[in-house]
Amino acid sequence: MTVAPNMRHTKQRRCPICDGADQDPRGQGRRCAGFTSSDGAYVHCSREELAGPLDLDGAGTYAHRLHGPCKCGTTHGESTRPVNDVETAYSYHDEHGALLYQVVRKPGKRFLQRQPDGAGGWIWNMTNVQRVLYRLPELVGDDADRTVHVVEGEKDADTLMARGMLATCNPGGAGKWAGVAEVARRVLADRDVVVVADADDVGRRHAAEVASSLRSVARSIRVVEPPAPYHDVTDLLNAGKTIADLVPMDPDDAPPAEEKKPEPAPRYVIEETVEIAAPLPPLVWLCEGLRLARGSLTIVGGYGYGRKTLYAQALALAIASGKPALGVYSVVRAPVLHIDFEQGHRITRERYQRMARASGIDLGEITELRTVTFPPFRLTDPDARDVLRRLFEETRAGYVVVDSLKGATRGVDENSSEIREYIDVLGQEIKRVDAAGKLLHHAKKPGEGKSAARYSLRGSSAIFDAADGVFIFAGEKGEPTTVEHEKDRLIGTELPSFGLGSEDVERDGDHRWGLRVVHLEGAQMRQQDADDAAKVSAEARGECADKIRDYLRTLPDSTWKGNRTNLAKQVGGKHANGMTTIAHLVSTKRIEETTKGHTILGIRWVGP
Repeated sequence: MTVAPNMRHTKQRRCPICDGADQDPRGQGRRCAGFTSSDGAYVHCSREELAGPLDLDGAGTYAHRLHGPCKCGTTHGESTRPVNDVETAYSYHDEHGALLYQVVRKPGKRFLQRQPDGAGGWIWNMTNVQRVLYRLPELVGDDADRTVHVVEGEKDADTLMARGMLATCNPGGAGKWAGVAEVARRVLADRDVVVVADADDVGRRHAAEVASSLRSVARSIRVVEPPAPYHDVTDLLNAGKTIADLVPMDPDDAPPAEEKKPEPAPRYVIEETVEIAAPLPPLVWLCEGLRLARGSLTIVGGYGYGRKTLYAQALALAIASGKPALGVYSVVRAPVLHIDFEQGHRITRERYQRMARASGIDLGEITELRTVTFPPFRLTDPDARDVLRRLFEETRAGYVVVDSLKGATRGVDENSSEIREYIDVLGQEIKRVDAAGKLLHHAKKPGEGKSAARYSLRGSSAIFDAADGVFIFAGEKGEPTTVEHEKDRLIGTELPSFGLGSEDVERDGDHRWGLRVVHLEGAQMRQQDADDAAKVSAEARGECADKIRDYLRTLPDSTWKGNRTNLAKQVGGKHANGMTTIAHLVSTKRIEETTKGHTILGIRWVGP
């Protein structure tokens, strides 16, 4: 079936069954890669430990009935979020009595699984935990001639044990026997086994599966069930009956598994107040200083010689190696995937080699930096989502660079809102694997169009809207690049402007031995502006100053609502002349800047 984006369980629209989301970290027992049906009748949850007897469907999920009795054993209601109260905790131990994990029953007949964290707390998943039979120490320590009763759940096993009988079950209830089948065949070999089914179709199918698994190793095996009107052996015994009142069940008569009907495609999902009020998960940063977080897509825009590709590669090398980005920003190490539609195999490899040498990084020791150059697919292909999904999962990508949007959407008019659809395909797949993405794009030339002062990405505003963050790189060839952070959806505030430079590193007469990308603070950029101003002729500076004066005087209060870079773009001409002239006008107090922290908010003409 087709699963629309608004169906999937996200951080803002979490799974009603497990409280998980597609963007939650892997390996922590929290992530849910499922979705909710359009009519709200079924929740497709990917968490096996909550599935009970439900079967895995074609989407790799378990379909829970959201309202009323569900075959997982839980009656789900309007709000099915886990609560902290534990009704019962069933402990599973190894053969020597050491606690391995617990099956926890919570209000609403919800069952979760957890393992001890070694510090007195719990980890709510079953990662790297061996599944064993319930009450295993009693089984291996008891008389081998005693009959073992295999029941469907821990409650029934405890009921029989309390009455002096030997009983066990598997974790997870009906349909989850396979996880302990190997252990059971070893422990129950040459034992007399009675499999006690619950009196319903799910219970009978489960009992038939258990009997089939043990038939070749058990000394004897019988399958029984409680007579009507009793549902399980606990109901039977609590009614004053005895174990002798169980009636034989023929495993061959167990009903076949039900065929699931496909769900209609969903149209919308309503978030209730309890979901809106739920605490938000913390951001997982790969580089907090550069606003690079898992589950986000950032667009880097720049025109010629803006160093946007150098920046993306320098950040990729830092994340793959764990060394600070640009020598300044701390990173969290993660696998890196660089998809290159534009630069080419040779130049991409050469840059990584030169950057690594200049940074003292041995590329041979980095195993998680990968490139795909000129791939034979585009984001516009009908199967693009499937191709990206396989690629991201195969490389376990944590940081993804795509260079560039134009190359990845060849043939699409970037001025059309249609391009948003293809950016969303990339962004959704990046977020599905909880990676952080950088999409490189071209920027407008200085002064191009009325909106150049507001934002500088080239093409439709849909491109700007599709991103969680936008950085604009501006700089002439041979000059420092000014980096403006123009959009942030992660924490809602933009970073102060900073600069980038790049320099060749010479070694043994080789002028291109290494390549270093240099971070420049605001003070360094201002000094660079002053140095450049000295190189601009008085005549050229005077002409540019006149343009700036005349333009500012046309504005309300003679004030430009923006920074130096965009003012220079708006005035036009050689960008370096504009930047250096503005710096000169500030130093001679003919214009003044309004700032907040390190960010320039406005520029006002105050001179004659």
